Amino acid sequence: MWRLRVNALLNLLLFIALVVTCFSGVMTSFIALPALGVAPGDFEGWRILHDRSQTYLEILAALHVAMNWSWIANAVGSLVQRPRPVDVKAADTARVS
Repeated sequence: MWRLRVNALLNLLLFIALVVTCFSGVMTSFIALPALGVAPGDFEGWRILHDRSQTYLEILAALHVAMNWSWIANAVGSLVQRPRPVDVKAADTARVS
């Protein structure tokens, strides 16, 4: 049960970090803001917030992958076709018949 709660909290923090990183990235953009008709304001403050939130996002994403690694490995393993070992006797019997 604790794993489920920690995973839910991690997902919430990951979502918040993603939203803050995206929003602060837009606020530091010299292309997006003028295109929207908004004059850039406190660029340095937004840049610092963007850098910090990006760092938190990377750390949280790494924790998320580490915590769910067994699920990721199983999901990828089920998608990838693994070659089955060839049974030599069955192959020889099939050729003779």
